[in-house]
This record gives sequence, C-alpha cells and structure tokens, in this order.
Amino acid sequence: MNQDITAEGSVRTPQSVADVMRAIGRGARAAALALCLASTDQKNRALRAASASLRARRHKIIAANDRDMRAAAAKDVSPALLDRLKLDEKRVEAMARGLDDIAELPDPIGTVLAEWTRPNGMRIQRVRVPLGVIGIIYESRPNVTADAGALCLKSSNAVILRGGTESVHSSTAIHSCLEEGLTVAGLPGSCIQLVPTTDRAAVGYMLADMVDDIDVIVPRGGKSLIARVQQEARVPVIGHLEGGWHGCAGWRPPSVLERTRRQDRSQHCHCCYKSGYPTAHRVSNQRRHTIAGSRTVNTLPAPSRLSTVTSPPCARAIHLQSGSPRPCPERPLLPVRSAR
Repeated sequence: MNQDITAEGSVRTPQSVADVMRAIGRGARAAALALCLASTDQKNRALRAASASLRARRHKIIAANDRDMRAAAAKDVSPALLDRLKLDEKRVEAMARGLDDIAELPDPIGTVLAEWTRPNGMRIQRVRVPLGVIGIIYESRPNVTADAGALCLKSSNAVILRGGTESVHSSTAIHSCLEEGLTVAGLPGSCIQLVPTTDRAAVGYMLADMVDDIDVIVPRGGKSLIARVQQEARVPVIGHLEGGWHGCAGWRPPSVLERTRRQDRSQHCHCCYKSGYPTAHRVSNQRRHTIAGSRTVNTLPAPSRLSTVTSPPCARAIHLQSGSPRPCPERPLLPVRSAR
C-alpha cells in the first residue's frame, strides 16, 4: 500500500502501487494520441500559461518547498543536497523563464529531416515524430519537474514524472501549475503526470511492468539510480553515466583581442565554466577539460579538481596540478581549427 500526497500535503485514500501506475499508464497513452494532433500554438499556449501559473503561485511553491527542506534537514542530509532542493523567488522565476524560452523554440515535430525520390518516382521523406510516452525518473531537484514536463510537451510526448522523495511537496506544487497550463490550452491533464506516491515500488513498476504504456525511460540522477534503471528496465532506456564536458578559453588569435584582456577572459571562463550551479550533481555539472589557446595555457589558474587542458591547433594535452602544467596521460583531442 502507498500514500498519495496532494499539493497541500494531505493524504489520499491508499491504493496499491500497481493500481495507481496502471491508471497513470492508461492516461499517458491516451494523452500521447491527443498530443499527436495538438498544434504548435496550442502547446505554446500551455507552456506560457504554466509559466504564468508558476509566477502567480510562487508563494505556495516556496511554502511547499519549505516543508521539503525541513524534512530533509531533519534527516541530516548534506548541505549540497539541501541547496539542490531549495527553491526561492529567483529559482522559481528561472523555472518560469525556462518555460517561456521553450515556448519560443521552433516545434520539432513534422520537420522533414531528409527527402529523396526513388527511380520509380516514389517520393520518400524522413519526418520527425514524437516518441510517444516518456518516463523520467529523477532525484532531489524539483525544477526538473518543470523542465522535463515542458520539453516533453513541446515535442508532443506525454510524460510520466517520478521525482525524488525529498522534493515531493515542491514537485507536486510545480506540477499543479503545469496542469493549469494544459487546461488553459484545452489539452488533457494526463499529458504531464507526476507519480503521486513516494513508494519506491513505483519506480520498479515503471521499469518492469509498463512495457505497453511507456516507450522510453530517461533516468536523471546519480550512479545508484542509473545502475538500478539499467539493471531492472524492460523498457528502452536513454541512459548516461559520466559526461565529458569541455570548456574553451583563449581561442582567438592575438590580432583579434588585446592579449591582456584575452587572458583575463580566459581565466574567468576557466574558473566559472559549468559552475553557475556549483552544487548540481557532480556527474552532470563537472567540467572535464578546458581547451585553451597555446598563448593562454600558462595564464590559467590551477583547478580545484584534476582537469585537462588541450591547446589547439597542435592538440597538445596537459593538465594543471598544483599550478604547474605537465603532459597529460590521456589521449589528446584531435587538432581543432582556430575560431575566426
């Protein structure tokens, strides 16, 4: 048995996890069909209405987040996790702007990717279409609820969201804003659904027992979550583990920018790249390499973690450790043409 939690924190009548998930799956499959017929204008109206709802309900969202923060603090979680979990006026506004930005993007559905004619005169097109129903499993960051729901809506995919236990009240409050946007645009509320239970069995059910309802699973979280998804899933998975982020510094030749200004800018890029949200999960927010011009390498400060600096066009790889460059044992990148 499980407990279903509303945005106000009340508990609904208990149901079995299987019953809840089956109902969600049926709703998502029906919504996917409706989204196939939805116009670009209708989807954009839903996104903009959801953005307006986030702004209008920001105080309720922050109040719900306070409940999550107090519960997490009582469990003595790490400061980094608390920061990922925290919502304030600035972060709620960033979520709202994100939805507005997604509404401004071109509609990917219906785009002709390739076209050719066979010798017999048959005309063939490769056209971008929705995947169908996407299941997204994520951890403590409640803003993922808005980001993932909006991206799936824009691409005409129904989505089933399963957020982390720590952010249940925050995610529920955010999801209610997305539902309001769908209602304003005349789209089914089941286009974006949030699993209403904190029972971990719901994750297992999504992975193994919703083969007919979910077309692909996208996990977003740490190694343990990714490992569980890869081990248990009977649904196709778009997974990741560790990325290979690269930052660029000082690529323009001396004739384009005055050398001192270029060095200052390169140092700033090196220190700040991928650090706008420094407490985001280390796997998804960690810079692995900095690509620097040959005249810029020696001006870069030593990083706090092991990283790689590659200097085009000769692709000479070094890493900085304790402020002193030395050859890097990793395979260097291929030569890169300087930007002009």
